[in-house]
Amino acid sequence: GWTDELKLDRDQLHQSQEACRVEEENIAKRKEELAELQSLNDLDLNEVSPVLEQAVLALSSVSKSDITELKSYKNPPELVQFACEALCILFERDTSWDSAMLLLQDVCLMKDMANLKKE
Repeated sequence: GWTDELKLDRDQLHQSQEACRVEEENIAKRKEELAELQSLNDLDLNEVSPVLEQAVLALSSVSKSDITELKSYKNPPELVQFACEALCILFERDTSWDSAMLLLQDVCLMKDMANLKKE
């Protein structure tokens, strides 16, 4: 009868309430995890921002003749190779010396480096 239906409805209600409680706990855990990740991200940005600012300022001291000198290397010194590989990575290019040479030929390279996303 109707009491059996009422009992069944009550049981379903309790099951739904339990499922909601479990889901709320999961959401609360995820919020905590996100907050922790956000705080780590903020720390990383606070550490990196001054370095990035210095790097952008340093770009103003790089001249066309500096770029021309880099392009003249057939077998670059290790540090030059390393710096050019990093540049290729920043611009999501292959890290080969040939790829770096193509990147160095880009007339907008200096402007593009200064405008790299700071995120």
